[in-house]
Amino acid sequence: MLTRISVMVLRVCALLALILGILFWIGVVPVTEAWQGIHMLLGILVVICLWVLAFTIGFARNGGNLGLAIGAFLLGLIVLIYGVSQQNLFAMAPSLIWLLKTIHLLLGLGAVGMGEAIAGRQRRLAQTTSQ
Repeated sequence: MLTRISVMVLRVCALLALILGILFWIGVVPVTEAWQGIHMLLGILVVICLWVLAFTIGFARNGGNLGLAIGAFLLGLIVLIYGVSQQNLFAMAPSLIWLLKTIHLLLGLGAVGMGEAIAGRQRRLAQTTSQ
């Protein structure tokens, strides 16, 4: 049940963060502190959900995967640090803004993919143990 709730929250938050990020990127929504705060909150929720999923797969009684859990935790940490420090990176390398934004997008999508992979593995483990 924890896995199902976490992956659903991860999906919704990631989708909203992606939509808001794209609206920032194309200039439809101004990058104000309020909108940026909402985007960051959604990203932090994605990372928290990823860490919850990592915990569930790392300590699963029916054959968890500690390597996948550590990888998910590290990816979440990288996403969190990169997302929070992104404005500083823009200031240090203004000519690389498009590259930095693309890396930010790919890290976020990677976090979603990792969460989906963990949820899928949990579903398969649950089916295996119930048979």
